[in-house]
Amino acid sequence: EPAGGPPGQGLACVGFAEPPPQRGPVVPLEDADPVILMIVYPDEHGYVDFEYFLRVCCTVIPHMFDTRVFKEKAETIAKEKADELDKKEMEELQGLQSSLAAKRRADEEDQEDVQANAPDRDAVEKALIHVGNQADDKHRPQPRKFLEAMRQESVQSCQLSDAEMRGFIAEAEIDPNTNEISYVEHIKTWVPIIFELRKSR
Repeated sequence: EPAGGPPGQGLACVGFAEPPPQRGPVVPLEDADPVILMIVYPDEHGYVDFEYFLRVCCTVIPHMFDTRVFKEKAETIAKEKADELDKKEMEELQGLQSSLAAKRRADEEDQEDVQANAPDRDAVEKALIHVGNQADDKHRPQPRKFLEAMRQESVQSCQLSDAEMRGFIAEAEIDPNTNEISYVEHIKTWVPIIFELRKSR
């Protein structure tokens, strides 16, 4: 409603039958374009200042009738949103890669520390042979005794990983005639292989 008109004439808002008293010029919103309705910011009573409403209309309405400008603006907004989404995804990916790299470095450092403090090949061979001698003085124990010997707590001092120990036990050859394992020969064959595999990692 133009400024200077009779108070309350032609004024309306959603949810209010009458405008609040002692207000300046305001504009009704019920017949406004939905696009403009999404842009303006009404007060707590649902009214919009008339001068502010005119500024918004003078800015927005020309764009509504200029399809080229409207299309360029829409494309610019869409591109900005897409760039923002790409940037966010890239930051998340870089953060994930950084955390994985840090974890990998920590695991490698831990593994290097373990290997640095681990006994050498000769010490492992001697320790395993000693365990085998305690299990069977004939140096050819049966598979059950060999397995029991490899599960002893003293074998843990060799610091063989679970995979290394599983492979070491699995490669043990059982004599089909005597059902025994020549563990000394087995140890001297496979412990060097285990240490060579460690170097190739």
